[in-house]
Amino acid sequence: MHGLGAEAVPSLMTYLRRDIEHQLGSASFVAAALERLDGMPGSVTIDSQDRIAVDGMLNIVRRLAEAAPESPADPVN
Repeated sequence: MHGLGAEAVPSLMTYLRRDIEHQLGSASFVAAALERLDGMPGSVTIDSQDRIAVDGMLNIVRRLAEAAPESPADPVN
């Protein structure tokens, strides 16, 4: 994931564990993100819609990162 790396895995794993414990409903999405980070989401079944959502978000991030920066606007005085 752009901007995320191995340092994000422990936090995501903690979130995933707590999500499962409290049945918050985001486990599949978090597991899909972990999967993209090679974080081994464990025994969570990942819904295909969550994989598509994570991949879509990553595509947007990549496209934004590749876009040429615009010139800053002139300050208004």
